[in-house]
Formats: sequence, C-alpha cells, structure tokens
Amino acid sequence: MAQLTRAAAHVFGPVALLLAGCAATPTAVAPRFHGVWANEDSRLHSWLEIETHRVVSFGLTQSNGRCVASAIDIVAKDRVIAPVSSLGQGPMSLRLDGGALVITGKYATQTYVASSRASICQGSGGAYAAGAPYPK
Repeated sequence: MAQLTRAAAHVFGPVALLLAGCAATPTAVAPRFHGVWANEDSRLHSWLEIETHRVVSFGLTQSNGRCVASAIDIVAKDRVIAPVSSLGQGPMSLRLDGGALVITGKYATQTYVASSRASICQGSGGAYAAGAPYPK
C-alpha cells in the first residue's frame, strides 16, 4: 500500500501542482489599461477602475442616484465581461485610441477618458453621490 501511495504521488503530484498553479494565477488585464477611466459621455455617469487582477465599474442608479459598484470578469488581457451593460452581454474588447479607452461590446462602443479615483461618483457640482468609494 505504501508503494502504491508513493507511486500515485509520483504520478499525480506534478499534475496536481500544475493544476494548482493554473488555478492560483488569475487572468490579468494588460498594464496599458490600468487606471481610472470616466465615461466620455457625461450623461452616462460611469467610471471604470482597472488594476492587474481587478476591474470594477461604478455608476449612478437611475432610481436614487446612488453610486454602485459592479465587478467585471477579466477573460483576457484585453477582454472583459460585465454582468450588466448597455454594451451587450458577452466578451467586450478593450483598446486604446489616442489616450482614450475604447470598450466595444455586442451592441455598442463606449469611450472613456483618464480620470482620478476622486472623480468616481462625483457630480458636476463637486458633490459625491451616496456610496462613492473615494470621497474627499
């Protein structure tokens, strides 16, 4: 029995290590997309915060103007999937165009401009919506 256990460890150990390594390495967004981005269309009141292994969308709800955050799944260095989006469902591509972040989905394309963390969920008058993540 001990020989069988050692033999199984010898055969399956590297496979388990390989699988654990794959599971432990999350998909990363390319560094060129990192930062905070505000939707170029100010009527949409939406922002993105992109880090290596984390993408979060912030927006204001229509019902009460509260700031809400939604996690976005990273599927490749230049592809994401948002749980709810006017761009459609399924993979959305990320690309830079003249310093702007362009996101293309199934039904539309949106352009974002570089911004700061302090701008997330901040209104044009400077006031922050309830739930803003980084109010001054």
